[in-house]
Amino acid sequence: METSSKLITVTGATGFQGTAVVDALLAKGYRVRGLTSNSDSAAAKALADRGVEVQRLDPDSKESLLKAFRDSHGVFLNTNTHASAGDVAREVQQGELAVDAAQQAAVTHLVFSSLEAPGLPASESGSNKEAYRLPDFEAKSQISVRRLFC
Repeated sequence: METSSKLITVTGATGFQGTAVVDALLAKGYRVRGLTSNSDSAAAKALADRGVEVQRLDPDSKESLLKAFRDSHGVFLNTNTHASAGDVAREVQQGELAVDAAQQAAVTHLVFSSLEAPGLPASESGSNKEAYRLPDFEAKSQISVRRLFC
């Protein structure tokens, strides 16, 4: 399968990380499906103008995730703590749904934007553990341990 025929799906395609991943994939000749919460935004329209297949994603819906990942060779997954309103349990659930959907859709490669040392909650570092609790890190660590390194 040549590179230009491989479809890579990017979650959060209009965000900082997602846009950078889209740029790199397009430069390498991949077909890209960009997922976003607002497919009518100016950023989403700019991606579509560049040839990206833009699709709205509901990260709380397994059906939405399965549809988004269908026919994808690879998926770049970045969970969004801010969209979850800092709710660690909700972000973990969204991440687990996404990993499960990628497996069910037979995605060959899944890249999860996570942490350097999954399994060690951010609250375990530093002398004042409660002062360093970061929902972004807590959720990503739990997703990594529960679904990717089990």
